[in-house]
Amino acid sequence: MTKSPQRNWSACGTAIALGLSLLAVSMSDPAHAQDSPRCHRNGTQTEMNICASEAYQKANTQMWQLYQKKMDYLRSDYSRARLKEAQRLWMQYRDASCLYENGLEQDAGTMWKQRQLDCMTDHTKRRSGILKSYIGCTKDESCPI
Repeated sequence: MTKSPQRNWSACGTAIALGLSLLAVSMSDPAHAQDSPRCHRNGTQTEMNICASEAYQKANTQMWQLYQKKMDYLRSDYSRARLKEAQRLWMQYRDASCLYENGLEQDAGTMWKQRQLDCMTDHTKRRSGILKSYIGCTKDESCPI
């Protein structure tokens, strides 16, 4: 009985995230993603991939700005280390969740990149909401310290 090769999902997810991030960075200004004439339902798959990449880059930039704002606010090294670890683990979760939802690129069709980027955008926007709640939390509430 032969063993099937094990996949390193963490490395796979990280590689996908890095590739998608590099793709997103190489695209045009993300602030204009929704204004672009190529960002419509009847565009080509390549146009929709570019639009999805721009939307992801915009959401990712906003999320990292919120993360940095919260990091700057935290006073102790311990709190900063906890948030840094939480963010690192969240990125692993995001990548694994989207990989689960969309499967591997080689097993999917031409819409894989768009779906993967859309999934990552959705997760990133939700994470931004969580970071906003951390920033807006007052000491009267149950805030992470």
